[in-house]
Amino acid sequence: MEISKNPLFEHSRFSAGNIFLLSIYVLGNALFVYKYSQNFSLDSTTSSLGYIAFAILMILIIFRDYTIGMHKRTLNVAYFIFIVIAAIALLLLMLHFDPHRIAVGRYPALNDWISRLLNLDFPYISSTNPSGFPFLFFLALPFYLFGDSGLFQITAFLIFAFLISRYHKDNPANRLRLSILLIAAPIFLYEIAVRSELFSNMVIILLYLTLAEKLRQKTNLLPLMVAGIIGGFLLSTRGVIFLIYIIFFGNLLGGSIRRLFIFATAALCGFILTLVPFMAWNWSYFVDSGPFAVQLSYIPSWLLALSVAVSIFCAFRIKSLRVAYLRITAVLFGVVLVAFIISIIKYGWIESVLRDRFDISYFCFTTPFLLLSMNLSPARQSQTDQAL
Repeated sequence: MEISKNPLFEHSRFSAGNIFLLSIYVLGNALFVYKYSQNFSLDSTTSSLGYIAFAILMILIIFRDYTIGMHKRTLNVAYFIFIVIAAIALLLLMLHFDPHRIAVGRYPALNDWISRLLNLDFPYISSTNPSGFPFLFFLALPFYLFGDSGLFQITAFLIFAFLISRYHKDNPANRLRLSILLIAAPIFLYEIAVRSELFSNMVIILLYLTLAEKLRQKTNLLPLMVAGIIGGFLLSTRGVIFLIYIIFFGNLLGGSIRRLFIFATAALCGFILTLVPFMAWNWSYFVDSGPFAVQLSYIPSWLLALSVAVSIFCAFRIKSLRVAYLRITAVLFGVVLVAFIISIIKYGWIESVLRDRFDISYFCFTTPFLLLSMNLSPARQSQTDQAL
C-alpha cells in the first residue's frame, strides 16, 4: 500500500522532519531507560530495547486520527481534563520521592544557593557546586518560599500545556498527542521525580520567545529594549540559551542591524546587571569557581565556537516558528550529543553513561522545543507555521 493512501500517514505526520524529531525523542528517552533501569535490578539493554518498541507502538497509535467528527469544544474539554489529571499525577509523583534520599545535585544546589543568599552568605561557596547563573535561582525563589522548589516543575508543565494549546488551537487533537508524548517521556518524569529544573528553565525561555514574537510588529524602540533586558535576565540562567537567542532573534531582528544591535545591547546590560552584585561580593571566587567556570568546563572551547557558528548559520532563512524551533532543537541536541561522544571517547561508556561522568539529563534541553517543532497539521496552517 502506498504511504500516501495509508491513513496512518495521513497529513504527512511522518514527514522527514517529524521522523527526525521522533527519533531524537525515542533515542534520548531510551538512553535514560538504559541508565536508570539498573536501579530497579533490570537489564539495561533489554529495558532500553523494550522501551524503544513501546515508544514506537505508542507513536503509531496516538498519531492515528480518532477525532474525526468530534466537536472542537469536546476536544478542548478533554484536553483541559487531561492536563488537570496529569498535573495532579505529576505532583503526587514528585511528592512520592524524598529529594534528600536522591543523589541528584540540582535540587540541593538550588535550595542551598537560595538558603545561603537569604542568610546573607555568598551563595556560590557551597559543597553542592551550583552551576547556574543567578537568575535561575531567582526563578525558583517563589517556590522555595512557598515550601518546595520542586513546584517550579509542576508550574512549568502547566505553562507548557498552555503553550501547546496556543500553538495548536486550530487542531485540539494535536494538543493531546503532544501532551501524551511529554507525559510518557522518562526523561521528563525523571525531571519531576528528582525536582530538577532543566525542563522548567527551557519552558520559561520558550514562554519568553512566544511573547517576543510580538517584536516583529513593533516599530518603536522601547518594547525592543524592555524585551532585551528581560532576555538578558533569562540569559542569566544557563549559557546554552545564548545559542537559542542567536537562532531566534538573529532571524526575527536580522533584517534590521539597528534593531538587532539595540536588542543585543539591552540583553547584555540585563545579563550583566544580574552578575554585578555577586562579582562585587566575591570577585575572585565568582570568576574562578562560579557559573562561568563550571558551565564552560562542560564544553570544549572548539565545540563552543562551532556551536555559535552553526547557530548563526541556522538563523538564516527561517520562514516559520516551527522551523525556528526545529533548528533550535537540532542545535541543542547536537551540542549535547557531541559533548556526550567526547565524554565516551575520553572516559568510556560505563563511566559516561552508567556512572556520573556525563549528565545525560542535558538531553532534556530539547524536549519543549522538540514537541512544538512537530508539524502535525500541514493540511491546515498551524500557529507555529506562521511566518516568523
